[in-house]
Amino acid sequence: MDVFKYLDLDHQRIDQQLRTLIEHYDQWPIREVFDKSVRIFDEVRHHFELQESLLCSSIRGMPDAQKMMNQCLLDRKNIQAEIDGLLMSHVDDADFKEQLQTLLMKIDNHIRLSHETLYVKLRECLSPKALLDLEVEFEQMILV
Repeated sequence: MDVFKYLDLDHQRIDQQLRTLIEHYDQWPIREVFDKSVRIFDEVRHHFELQESLLCSSIRGMPDAQKMMNQCLLDRKNIQAEIDGLLMSHVDDADFKEQLQTLLMKIDNHIRLSHETLYVKLRECLSPKALLDLEVEFEQMILV
């Protein structure tokens, strides 16, 4: 499977789960909101780990791509700070839903940066062999 397509699909899945959580926040029991929130936060962290382990080594020697990856890493740091804040809050706090919406906005910005710039640049700059090596590394990671 194309690693960029997988990361795109993973982004979309996480985005949709978070949108569903926000949409049903007032209707679901607090425990369900908590469980789904924690699951989404774990999935975001897992996605970031996969993205970093796959892409950081691929962009060595490519200053433009490295600059974009640095911005992506900064976005991730902001998203993680938002998640940390949510984890310190209670699900039934008055502003928890607003914090989820802020998280969604930050994730949407991260998705846009990844899809519209970083992944495009990597597809253009990586040699066919480097792309193939990235695919092999990715397949080995998801099979484990």
